[in-house]
Amino acid sequence: MKNTLSIFSIFFLFACAISCQSDAREFPPEKAILLFEKYIVGSFNNNKQIQEDLSTGMQKHPASRLINTKIDDWILNAPPRAGFWLLEEGYFDNPGMKPEVKPYLFFYEGLGDTAVMMHVYTFPTTIPNSIVRHTNQDIKVEYSALNPSKNFKPMLLEYKNEGFHYEDVFNLPGGMTFTFKKSIKKDGIELLELWYKDKTRMTTYDTPLFLDKE
Repeated sequence: MKNTLSIFSIFFLFACAISCQSDAREFPPEKAILLFEKYIVGSFNNNKQIQEDLSTGMQKHPASRLINTKIDDWILNAPPRAGFWLLEEGYFDNPGMKPEVKPYLFFYEGLGDTAVMMHVYTFPTTIPNSIVRHTNQDIKVEYSALNPSKNFKPMLLEYKNEGFHYEDVFNLPGGMTFTFKKSIKKDGIELLELWYKDKTRMTTYDTPLFLDKE
């Protein structure tokens, strides 16, 4: 009887070890979509990075600010999904260039305990980008009028190293290539967006923006 128990115990421990090795995921301290919302909603800037650039005598990165606002009430009659709608307003100021404002519409969908899926949408042409600001609470749009991105597939942000991470390269029409890297953590966002035209880099910098949460 003791031998039988001993053999069973060894088999049980071996099975547990195999199971642990096959599931090497890192689990966040709470449900992924809830933690992700806490991390990404708010305002972020790279002031510290700009000061570091200037201390070397050259500003390499654009002065940048992101304002991320949850806008579930903007989107009408959306199908029920576990997640939330987010407006990302990006303000970028490159030395010697005209400042840019880039509003983006995302739906972040919770996928289990360890990941979030980012879906990219555009507003209909009746809502121009020039009026898409978090302060414009008059914007309301039917879900059926939104346009899922044709160029950017849904992106899976997985939880590891105390944050959510995604990295990919998109080959687009007209010889364009877009390298995208995004990491969202408790204290800020690391963002890299590189545009290439026929293998020639068009973006003025080639290292990530580091945006601290305000």
